[in-house]
Amino acid sequence: MEENIAKILGVVAVIILGSGLILGEETLREKFLRTKSIVIRWAVYSILDYGLTGLSILLIIIFKQAGSGFAEAFFAMWAFDFISATLLLIICIKSGKDLTLGQEYRRSIGKIFSKSKMVGMTSFFIFALKASIWDGPERMVEYFKNELNTIFKKGLVIFFMTSLQAVFWTGTYSLGYDGIMRFLNNI
Repeated sequence: MEENIAKILGVVAVIILGSGLILGEETLREKFLRTKSIVIRWAVYSILDYGLTGLSILLIIIFKQAGSGFAEAFFAMWAFDFISATLLLIICIKSGKDLTLGQEYRRSIGKIFSKSKMVGMTSFFIFALKASIWDGPERMVEYFKNELNTIFKKGLVIFFMTSLQAVFWTGTYSLGYDGIMRFLNNI
């Protein structure tokens, strides 16, 4: 199921980012260079993101094996997500590259919105939902980079979004672990 969700979200992301490139007013050469940059940053971010997802799953397995409850696993997941999101943002700031593509999404959604307010709002809603559950707060922080102009504001967004994600993914991974263990015990 998670794999299918990832594929659907990937297609939606490509459509939103692609629309921004098509609707842009750059020359063909500039579009090619920007596309190349997006692909490279997307690859780097995806590798980091899926690596962190694997570590999150491992973290829940360790806590489940140790007999810990939801609260302990949630707190560990939240701390891990908070540190991961903060480190990813620091990498973006230090490198000067928006690996999260938050600014690209903003540019693309802005261009879509200028053509159709309804499609633009729908695109933003899908982006926000995807960033809240799947991608992570670092992407939302980069999207709202201009508005989140203090460390405190960025920290609040990271705090609340990682809390939301920790509840969702701790529950999801715990249920998955419990289901697999029941299956293995019945073999």
